[in-house]
Amino acid sequence: MISPFTTMQVESGLSTPDFQAVMQTMGLGVQDPATFNPVAQPAQTAMAAAAAAKILNDIAETSVAAGGSGETAFRESAKTLTQEILKQNQSTVSGASIFSDTTVISGVIQRTARRGLDHIAAWSANQKDNAASIASQGIASSVGVILTKKNMPDAADILRNGAVPTLITQTNLSNAQSVSVAVSTVRTAVQAAQYIYVAQDQMLITPTQGPAITATLADFTATGLNLRGQTLSSLASIELPLRSTAFALPEGRTEFALGLTVTDRHSLKKLEVLLDRVQLQRDPADLTRLSIVVPAGAQLHAYARSASGIEVGTEGQGIVNVGADVIQTAGAISLSTSPARLQALLLRQFPAQAQALDSLLNTTGDFDLQIVLGGLILRQADGTALATGTMRVTRSGPIISGPSLAGLLHF
Repeated sequence: MISPFTTMQVESGLSTPDFQAVMQTMGLGVQDPATFNPVAQPAQTAMAAAAAAKILNDIAETSVAAGGSGETAFRESAKTLTQEILKQNQSTVSGASIFSDTTVISGVIQRTARRGLDHIAAWSANQKDNAASIASQGIASSVGVILTKKNMPDAADILRNGAVPTLITQTNLSNAQSVSVAVSTVRTAVQAAQYIYVAQDQMLITPTQGPAITATLADFTATGLNLRGQTLSSLASIELPLRSTAFALPEGRTEFALGLTVTDRHSLKKLEVLLDRVQLQRDPADLTRLSIVVPAGAQLHAYARSASGIEVGTEGQGIVNVGADVIQTAGAISLSTSPARLQALLLRQFPAQAQALDSLLNTTGDFDLQIVLGGLILRQADGTALATGTMRVTRSGPIISGPSLAGLLHF
């Protein structure tokens, strides 16, 4: 099994017995690093393993955010962390974890971070020292919280918190006062949950004609939206105004997959659409605002079924370069799908099935709408987790799983 511990052993060059002593000092007991599975361990052992992973991952993410190599940072940090722990082996109480000694571990992390960030050519030696100081304070605070958790899901928010790399790359590392502020800020910033959320828990439906409709997510999922007088094809956009907590994107961006399923409650009519790559990017001027980009090469998978059972689909051959037809990026802050543009795209792709597509998209009734965002940490504005959904376009494209919004559209 490849894990931080196999990397630590390989990079340090230690024999298995010697590295097992290091694992004991970390509070992991006598384990075989080649087969060690943190998830299968008791809570105390699992959290000690998570703490080690957090140290290495935060340093690697800081390197990437600063323009360095995540791989180099991870390897150098793994080697240095092992050496540092080996030095502490004799002074650590048997059965205790070095991670629980805040004074010792803060220094260990600072030296580990300094080594892991040493390859970043854009930084001077002083800037690297200051970056390591900020990292040591933030990561040590994270480690202290991680050790209090009962399991991996309970520790998930602190493990994916990106405050350390974000604050470091936003700080003037040549200015002592800026560094001092960052050191003070990072200790608490690492303890807050970081996520993408729907602003004010509201979605916006805009028809091609008529006023826009603002609806709460609660209304959408509970009673549905009244869109009488409209059809699916007459909707110019279905928007989710996305925002971010300040440290949700440690590398400044993230990718996810967008899936949408519309099903007629009273017939066979169904529409499935999946765009396999959508990128969110943080606005450097405002860390809570996001821009949305569909990268080159992204593929759209689609399937449609009419009331009579006629099927149209991409059949595994995704359509490329379709971002503007599916995702509207104007305004740079909303994830906006366009059913009207999607209809035009499908008609271009499947002109022989124009009648079946028209019957599906230009109709009234009650439709279930499910939106799945695969790989995105999306929550309600207060941090409450959304339900998890899974989707795959019939006979085409990948299976995606992630936060899901499901509700009714009454046409």
